[in-house]
Parts: sequence; C-alpha cells; structure tokens
Amino acid sequence: MIRKSIGLFTVLLFLSCSMNETDNKTNQNESVAVSTPTFSKIAGQYFGEQSIEITTETTGASIRYTVDGSEPTETAGLMYEGAVKVSNSMTVKAIAYKNGMTRSTVNTVVYNIIIWKGALTVHPENPVGGWAYYNSVEGISYIYDGTAWQVLAKDGQSGTDGQNGSNGATGVDGINGVSVVWKGSFISHLTSPELNWAYYNSVDGISYIYDGSSWQILAKDGKSATAIDITSVKTITIETPGTLGGLIEGMTEKNLVIESADGVRLNISDINNIYKAIILNSLISVNMKNVIYDTGITYFYFPSNHTLESIILPDQTTSLDKGTFNDNFAMKSIVFSDLLTEILYGAISNCYSLSSLTIPSKVISIEGMAFYGCSSLNLLIVNPVIPPVIESNSFFNCYIKEIKVPSNSVDAYKSATGWSDYASIIVSQ
Repeated sequence: MIRKSIGLFTVLLFLSCSMNETDNKTNQNESVAVSTPTFSKIAGQYFGEQSIEITTETTGASIRYTVDGSEPTETAGLMYEGAVKVSNSMTVKAIAYKNGMTRSTVNTVVYNIIIWKGALTVHPENPVGGWAYYNSVEGISYIYDGTAWQVLAKDGQSGTDGQNGSNGATGVDGINGVSVVWKGSFISHLTSPELNWAYYNSVDGISYIYDGSSWQILAKDGKSATAIDITSVKTITIETPGTLGGLIEGMTEKNLVIESADGVRLNISDINNIYKAIILNSLISVNMKNVIYDTGITYFYFPSNHTLESIILPDQTTSLDKGTFNDNFAMKSIVFSDLLTEILYGAISNCYSLSSLTIPSKVISIEGMAFYGCSSLNLLIVNPVIPPVIESNSFFNCYIKEIKVPSNSVDAYKSATGWSDYASIIVSQ
C-alpha cells in the first residue's frame, strides 16, 4: 500500500513539473515581440503607380495593413498576400503578429503619387491630390495639392533666331550623357545612395544628385521678386523725393529701395514691412535724405533698435524728439539735417558705439540727458557760432576727449553755461 502511494505521488510530481515548464516556455514566447514590418519603398513622392512589398523578419508571422489611415490589428485591416498597388497618394500602416508572441509595433509610411494627366486646355474636373498636367494654353504645368492647383513649371521664352552661319567641320562625338534616377521628395539625404540618384530636399529647397562619393547641388528653388523676408533686410534707401506721413508713410515703389542680406536690391511699396524691419532689429542702415515731409512731421522714432549702424535723416528734419535713438547700441553714424534746431531729452541716449558726431549750425538747444550713456563718444564737432543752450547733464556719462567749435567762437563756448565744464577740451575746428 505504501509503495502504491509513493508511485502515485511520483507521477503527479512529474506531471506538475512538465506543466510548469510548458507554461514558462509559453510565457517566454509571449514576451518576445514580432519584428516590425518594413516596406520595400521608403516614404516620399513618386511618379505613377508604385508596387510596395511588406515583409517581416519573424518567420511564420502574418501581416495586416490599412490604406485609409486606420490602425491595423490582428483582426482589423487587409491581410497581406502580395505586393500592394499604390496608385494615388495614401498612408499605409502595417503590423505583424504570430500566435504565442507579442504583436509588432505599427509601421507607417506616406506615399505622394504624381499622376500625369497629359496636355489639356483647362484644369481637369474632380481632381485628386497628386494629379498633374500641362496647360497648353498658358504654357504652365500644374499639380493638384488636394485643395487647389499649384504651379509646377512654366515654359521659358524663346530667344530671337540669329542668322545661320556656314557649316563647320564635324566635331568629335561627345561622351554619353548622364541617366538620372529620380527618387522623389525627401527631408534629408537618402541612405546608401547609388551613382546618379537625385532627389528634392523639401527642407532646404534644393535638388541634389549623388556623384558616387558625395551629394552635389542639382538645382535650387528661386526667390520670388515680390516676397521679401523682412528679417533679412539690411538697407533702406529713399533715392528720389517722395512724401512722408506718420513714421514712414506715403512712400511709393519708385522712391523706396531696400537691400536684402545677400545684396539683392528690390523695390517694394508695403510700408508695414519697413516698420517691421525696424522693430525686428534687422536693419543696418537707413538713408532718408530725399524724403519730403507732410505737414507737421518733424522727427523719427527708432528706439531700442540693436542692429542699426547708420542713418541719414531727411533734409527737412528740424527736431529730434525724446528717445528717438534711445538704446541704439550698434549706432555708429548719424547724419543730421542742416535745418535741425533742437535735440530733446534722451534723443540719442545709450548709443554705445557712437564715437563721433557733428551738431549742425542751426541747433540752438540740447536738452538734458540728450546724449546720456554715449560712452564711446570721443569727438564732438559743434558748428553753431552761438553756443547752443545745454544742461549740466546733456552729456552725462559721456567721455568726450575733444570738442571742436568754430574758430571765432572758442572763447564763447569756454565761458557758456554748461559748456564751460568742458573748457579744457574745447578747441578750434
């Protein structure tokens, strides 16, 4: 009886161990994920219908995919049984799964397909995103972006034909041309490129071609003649007489010229853009010498501009208002109007880079703190014969080394109120 009990216990113990071992193996398998499926063609832009294969490295795994943007699962989506035909722009998502294993993560690719519709005289009806055609009336190729037709290319203009010359000797045969393999539109260089692969980089607007060792520029997007990045504007010049109302108003396309960072000079008439250039600190120089004022405008405002280095004020400027050039840290040159008569409180304060300045001959008043904090102002040329009225702090925190005045006014300046504080550095022009 004891032997039978021991035998039965042994059998039960064996079965229990076998079941535990099986459960452990099952749990281990379920903790391993199926390899994420991959697509035979990377996301991007392609011409015409494409055949896409989907594979996984996990042997025996099944694949489901969707083409409507929904998430595939073990039970949802199309069962992959062969290459997927992509005939229009779509998003393809795929997963792989296998019994006893954790399903893979979802892999998603977006294909933009260009379908060429040929030469037509008008836009085709009921277009689908990616349709493209050549308009034989306008000489323009269009592509539909899903909401509107966009210009893809335009015919160039033919030059005039010259006279035919006499036939020369037959030249030697040229070398064979290059066969370019166009890969579509991407945001970065393709990996593992082959000779003469080419693509368009949608980030920097440049088409590249691979020469076997590195990527070379094939073409660059052009710049619109009317679209100007105002933060790249460096120079504004009024070349011919125009009118001014408010800060900078009434200018016409003829008298306003701006220069961009790359030196391209462009005429514009958008006054708001000029003001934006001022407040966005992108200007380096402004020339307004030829501006003609509207009634009542006598000063300008360029406060806290940290890039403006030089300015020529309009010939009719008679007054610099309070804070006109306050905190213009980069300002190196200010050319005043000969009609200037007064410089008001703080008008040219904290212009740290200003090293010299000429005060026009008609100035009669320089208010307190007018040049406060112009710590690099070494040379001051003062042209009025009669010393302008200044206050004790008109040049506060300025370290002027020399003040040049008219030769017959040296004594008058040295004894004038305020100016007498600088008697030791006042000299004849």
